[in-house]
Amino acid sequence: MPARPRRWAVLSLLLVLAGAGLAWAQPASLEGYLAIRRQLAARADSPDRAGLERQSAELRAALLSAAGRGSRLFVSLERRPDYDGAAEVRLARLVARDGRVTIEAMSGARPQSPAWERAGEIAPDAYVALVGRLLDDPTVIAGLPRPIFDPNAPGPRKAAVLRLAIGDEEWALEVLTGVPFERLSAVVAAVLEFCRIIPVLP
Repeated sequence: MPARPRRWAVLSLLLVLAGAGLAWAQPASLEGYLAIRRQLAARADSPDRAGLERQSAELRAALLSAAGRGSRLFVSLERRPDYDGAAEVRLARLVARDGRVTIEAMSGARPQSPAWERAGEIAPDAYVALVGRLLDDPTVIAGLPRPIFDPNAPGPRKAAVLRLAIGDEEWALEVLTGVPFERLSAVVAAVLEFCRIIPVLP
């Protein structure tokens, strides 16, 4: 009879280990990574800081590896025309799939007549490095409040958008005015500049 409880104990242990293995096999979560980074920023003296930093580094490495295999990055800055100035549209879309990265980017008053545009394939390492900079950016980590659209608000109409999808998970920031717009527009402008100067592969 004593063998039976031992057998059940062994089976229970195997089930626990199998469950843990399934958890380890789950893809890295972008939201989970950002939550850990926010926790680290908010709790400088946390007793479990070393463990959180290790977990953050592991998630970051897993996200970058996944981004190289399959991800999408979209950014845009838009200003609608008003009495102070003309319209301006600046946007870029980068797609990574199976080790290849394609880029489409433009800037101008209208998409039909851009001041500059790029299209083609770029080095995967450069794209992954760009995603890494976004994962480390304080504005991306902190997040921003959802915009409240007021059609009667004075001033020029403008918007900044950043969307990042890694695997099946998509995350986005969109802002319209104020300090949040200034913060996100700086991040988006850096991505657009990357797209403007990055060499396109022959």
